[in-house]
Amino acid sequence: MTLDEAISKAKADGDVQLAEWLRQARGADAAGRWYTETLDNANRTIRKLRTENAKLRERAVAMLSELRGVVSEGDYDSPSGRYFLLRKDVAAYEDALRELGIEVPS
Repeated sequence: MTLDEAISKAKADGDVQLAEWLRQARGADAAGRWYTETLDNANRTIRKLRTENAKLRERAVAMLSELRGVVSEGDYDSPSGRYFLLRKDVAAYEDALRELGIEVPS
């Protein structure tokens, strides 16, 4: 029996108080469905953001690895005319990752 059917039966039986409680229950049921749907949507969003966050962390660590690979011992022009990164620049990047809570591999 649905709540609407129970409300109709309570009214037919003359039980005004039961009919009122059932109407309130129907409203609470609708509100409960709305809150459940809202929480489900929030959980989906949280899962999506956590996945994206993990990907960004992985990319940041991969970039650090690449940066470490191109660092030179000094500050000079390469034959192509580009500057090589200095170790202090990589250290600053490592510090920035740590500030973001990203574990920096050694």
